Amino acid sequence: ACIGYQDVTIFEKEDFAGGLNSAEVPQYRLPADVIEFEVKLMQDLGVKIEYNKELGRDFSLEDLRTKHNARAVFLGIGMPQPQLDPIFHDLTAEDGFFTSKDLLPAINKVVKQQSSCGSQGTCSNSSATASLPKLYGKVVVLGAGDTAMDCASSALRCGATSVTIVFRRGTSEIRAVEEEVELVRHERCEFIPYCTPKQLVRRDGRIVAIEFYKTEKED
Repeated sequence: ACIGYQDVTIFEKEDFAGGLNSAEVPQYRLPADVIEFEVKLMQDLGVKIEYNKELGRDFSLEDLRTKHNARAVFLGIGMPQPQLDPIFHDLTAEDGFFTSKDLLPAINKVVKQQSSCGSQGTCSNSSATASLPKLYGKVVVLGAGDTAMDCASSALRCGATSVTIVFRRGTSEIRAVEEEVELVRHERCEFIPYCTPKQLVRRDGRIVAIEFYKTEKED
């Protein structure tokens, strides 16, 4: 809208706007009202939003050209599926395994429902009774970016007794912003650098341990 397009429409597959910030970033780090403010600024410029519209399910790129007379199309769908190491293929939450795409949206969904019920008084919608993902015992988070830090701090809020952040590079190469790292350090998360996953140890269908290769940094 700011560069001259007069008719801009966002097709959003969820029933809320904000994308990754709204769906995955924990609200204690990025409050919902901040996201709502930015969405409102966008709408004040004339941008329209159509909710529950998913590319490939509800419309195609050809539909945008023929039915909506779109002069330009921007695909901002990100990476909806995580990249997995082969040792994690076919694992689910029942096995004790979560990706960030499983854990963070599930937490934010519950927080949104609780906020909605709180603002409306009594919430009668049965779907709003969803609970946070259940974690317990020791949790290992792989990676040292912003998303990994969000998962680490969220794991503690979901019941984990301790969280260890394991990553293949050194501590000086942590990609997360300093404020995020300091937050999880303050919450007593442990950092183990120079490690990459080797194999899982499972018992009775659940993950009980993980073995790592030790990595080195080449000069």
